Amino acid sequence: MIQNSKLNQLNLTVFSLMNNYKWLIRNYSVDEIQNISHVLGVKDYVAKLLNIKQIITKDTAKIFFNPSISNLINPFLMKSMHEAVERLSFAINHNEKIMIYGDYDVDGITSVAMMYMFLNKFTDNIEFYIPDRNNEGYGISIESINYAKANNVNLIIALDCGIKSCEEVSYAKSENIDYIICDHHEQGKEIPDAVAVLDPKRKDCNYPFKHLSGCGVGFKLVHAYCISNNLSFDLVKEYFDLLAISVIADMVPLIDENRIFAFHGLLEINNSRNKPISTIIKALSIENKILSEDISYRIAPLLNSSGRLSSAEIGVKALLSDQKINKYAIIKSLIGLNNQRKEIQKQILIEADLALNSSKNSIIVFSENWHKGIVGIIASNLVDKYNKPSIVLTQEKNNLVGSVRTAKGINILEILDKCSVFLTKYGGHKSAAGLSLTTENLNKFKDLFEEEVGKVSNELTKDKQITIDLVLSIDEINDVLYRTIMRFAPFGLGNEAPVFCTNEINNFKLSLVGKNNGHLKGIVMGKSKSFEFIGFNLGHKYDDLCKSNAIDICYTIYEDSWRGEKKLKLKLIDIKW
Repeated sequence: MIQNSKLNQLNLTVFSLMNNYKWLIRNYSVDEIQNISHVLGVKDYVAKLLNIKQIITKDTAKIFFNPSISNLINPFLMKSMHEAVERLSFAINHNEKIMIYGDYDVDGITSVAMMYMFLNKFTDNIEFYIPDRNNEGYGISIESINYAKANNVNLIIALDCGIKSCEEVSYAKSENIDYIICDHHEQGKEIPDAVAVLDPKRKDCNYPFKHLSGCGVGFKLVHAYCISNNLSFDLVKEYFDLLAISVIADMVPLIDENRIFAFHGLLEINNSRNKPISTIIKALSIENKILSEDISYRIAPLLNSSGRLSSAEIGVKALLSDQKINKYAIIKSLIGLNNQRKEIQKQILIEADLALNSSKNSIIVFSENWHKGIVGIIASNLVDKYNKPSIVLTQEKNNLVGSVRTAKGINILEILDKCSVFLTKYGGHKSAAGLSLTTENLNKFKDLFEEEVGKVSNELTKDKQITIDLVLSIDEINDVLYRTIMRFAPFGLGNEAPVFCTNEINNFKLSLVGKNNGHLKGIVMGKSKSFEFIGFNLGHKYDDLCKSNAIDICYTIYEDSWRGEKKLKLKLIDIKW
């Protein structure tokens, strides 16, 4: 059924190069594939997909294909969890005022919503606070501590931030305000002097899974609280929908615990139509079964728009199980903000393209007029387009602030560490971070950043690559193949959807769709089957394709449902002629 590559000596074979896109076809060891096929009793093409995930035994296959809640890790293995639960229990038992504090992105929004709904089961003496992106910036703000002091807050639970907020936590402590920090970012040189700092990435933390989202760390706290107080797991299981949104939106690897969260969270989303997320799904007119792609490209951007252009509190309220809140009005507001975000993003991207520096290894662009809430998206857009680490900066008072995103294979935090002498503040993940610096240091920072990126860039980062898992003919695509693919879901970082390619298609139809004819649409035909396809942002290739007698496509397979009729379709990643 599936074609074998002839070059078994290499792991990947360069198939083609066009417009700086390399197609790399995976090569498989015949012996390995035969062994997996024999041990697990599967066909060769399934064995190849399993081989990619290193699923080679019955035990690993069982864990992967049946993500079980019973396999969740004991939360008390996390450093300072006992102290966190003890302090939280004291606050609840003594009716202390608790403030839930979170970041203004989707991970922070879901974290705050989850923690608020959970604690509201035990106390009414709670409120939530999300900093203003423009006035307070990322992390724990002095403004929030002053607010807590004025409102007699005794305990602050910080979610998805705080690991580097040493000065702020010390200030809060001097005002008799305690902190429990639930973060998942890399620590700095010191750990904040909080009652408890929960972060699997702490250098002294032995928690075995290091890739939790901020919401995931918050979940570990509420789970530990339930264990400590002999409460049913059902009290926290209902939050798997928020966990799924957080891990998919924050692009943490969908492996181990995150796979359990995403798997059961999507089940919760699709089976519980009376929850707040259901109102969002209805407003977005999503009719098909909710998949990880729907969260990445529709639900997450909608929630994110609140923190980017307005107040992230709007996003939190959209997720709360509070009947007093007018969900439809809030979601209508979110849709308006998201549409506004799209227009701003489009304009900034045009301006960023015009402002590109001539650096060989990296991109750094700046405008004092760019919206602070959009620069992270623009940095991602530039990486997608040019495959170079990209920094987008804007003006904030006397400093430059912005976001950096990286190309595959480059740890951006390590680069920023080496450039820290010119930075006022920075932090984040290996692939994405925020930073600030003075105008006076910009040119020096540019030079050093470019130099450091040049030291670690390699052949794999010079051209954008597409790794093809299997080569198919059009006639080999069927429902059995699709059902097999979906057993590997949910898809995301660390568990990408299988990518296929089909070569030398000489029977096809093409058309242009979308605003400004930016997308490619058509039909590809084999000997006995035909499939519709959509190629987003591939419209610029239309004229050349129309001159060709044959095309090659690489794609993923998805199922479209229209008025009860299900049909397999192809989503193009690239096309060549």
